[in-house]
Amino acid sequence: TLSLHDALPIYISHYDVYRAPTGGAAVLIGSSNGTTYSDTAVPTDGSYDYDVVAVDGAGNQSVPSAATTVSVDLTPPTAPTGLTDAATLTASKPSLSWTLSTDGTGSGIVRYDVYRGAVLAGSSPGTTFTDTTLATNGSYAYTVKAVDAAGNQSAASSPLTVTWDSTPPPVPVGLTAITPTSAAPVLSWTSGGPAGDFD
Repeated sequence: TLSLHDALPIYISHYDVYRAPTGGAAVLIGSSNGTTYSDTAVPTDGSYDYDVVAVDGAGNQSVPSAATTVSVDLTPPTAPTGLTDAATLTASKPSLSWTLSTDGTGSGIVRYDVYRGAVLAGSSPGTTFTDTTLATNGSYAYTVKAVDAAGNQSAASSPLTVTWDSTPPPVPVGLTAITPTSAAPVLSWTSGGPAGDFD
């Protein structure tokens, strides 16, 4: 015969979370009353195995869950260097290049974010970028940041100022010459006006 007490269900009290460096001993790092846990105390870059144990109200523990391995990368890449443009005054859209960043033993660089001032102009998987979305002539300061697979972003490169001037100067007017002539032709004309832009 079951008593009322015997019939009462025993609910899961909490979950214990264990962490081990890959190949090392597991250590209890915390508990959760729900089904998520954030390991804010992970010590350093590396690969870690995690498993979870359910604990009920009577203190009974389940066997550990199947482990999952997480690669932790807390270190940003180095800042890109050598940012340059073929011409810092150009009629073409700014075309930038720079030197590869390094990521040590991290997760690897996946892209470079290119900033025009404080605005993200675009990204590149390599070490070149053309700012095809630039719409207004002017001078712009560009910087580049490397981003690794874990989402760490490097410090910015040194800035490079590029002036984009796609507006042609006014057409010269009044072109004349003495003709016919027995000497070398001498041409003269009037300027169409100042360039009035960024030259």
